[in-house]
Amino acid sequence: MIDTQTFNERYDDAKASASNAQEKLADTMPIMAEVRMIGGALVMILLIVYILNEIYGSITVSDGPFSSVVTDLETIGVAALGLLVLALLVIAAQAIMRFFGSSGFGGGR
Repeated sequence: MIDTQTFNERYDDAKASASNAQEKLADTMPIMAEVRMIGGALVMILLIVYILNEIYGSITVSDGPFSSVVTDLETIGVAALGLLVLALLVIAAQAIMRFFGSSGFGGGR
């Protein structure tokens, strides 16, 4: 007769080992580095926008020595964040093209 406790333990160990191997394989895929980088950058942009929005909502600087700094941040800062998002879209498109077999903008890796 087969010992069911031993069989169940072996099955659970094998299932955990297979799951661990699948996770390791997914972590070592070449596209995962780009996914992590783009995701981290998007989270950072979200945090910057949220923090700046809270700061601008809580104070009003219409005159004084820092009024030009606030005006520059409201115009140039928004444009810079827009360019950063466009750059992330280009990087994402390059990673997707490389993943599907095309060399993308910078040649194949």
